[in-house]
Amino acid sequence: MNSKITYLAKSGYKGAIILVVLLGVAILLGLKNLAFLFVIALVGWVYMFRNPERVALHLSDNALLAPIDGEIKQIQSVGDKCIITIESKIFDVGVIRSPLNIQNYQISQIYGIPLYLSQKRDFFNSKVEFCFGENKMIFSPRLFHIFPLKSSITTLERGERMGFMKGEVQMEIKNLETKLNVGDKVRGGESVLGYLQ
Repeated sequence: MNSKITYLAKSGYKGAIILVVLLGVAILLGLKNLAFLFVIALVGWVYMFRNPERVALHLSDNALLAPIDGEIKQIQSVGDKCIITIESKIFDVGVIRSPLNIQNYQISQIYGIPLYLSQKRDFFNSKVEFCFGENKMIFSPRLFHIFPLKSSITTLERGERMGFMKGEVQMEIKNLETKLNVGDKVRGGESVLGYLQ
């Protein structure tokens, strides 16, 4: 697992630097009201892109963790697969974490048009499909695009950081006994969704 921990997700660096520069310019020009607005914007930005350390201790090998912070919107069974949908809102932690120890995986991306406020966004927005074994996760970014893994990474430890997004994750997991209900809040890399059978 990557031992280098930062308090701000890499996805938020660029915006934070821009806001710090704008804040500095406003202070130099003596624009106190504008500087105050930039301080509020910077605090909000850092909060949206926070990157807390999460450690799930004392778990069995077959425990499946939530990949992202949010609320469980749907749980359904289709054959031997359990489909769990988690929605991550703007102020939820957007760091995506590996739900299991994963040895081999494939990533494919479907490009789309970012219609964040449209009711047709689920049809047109881009999606990233992450397949591991007979299981998969489909990421549908709604506010910020997903920042996926580097291609050089071949294995993931449970709870390891693997990207960033704000949106929806649909998990399709084979032979899963769920432990949560619709409406429950989950924390990525910490909350147990269920156990593989």
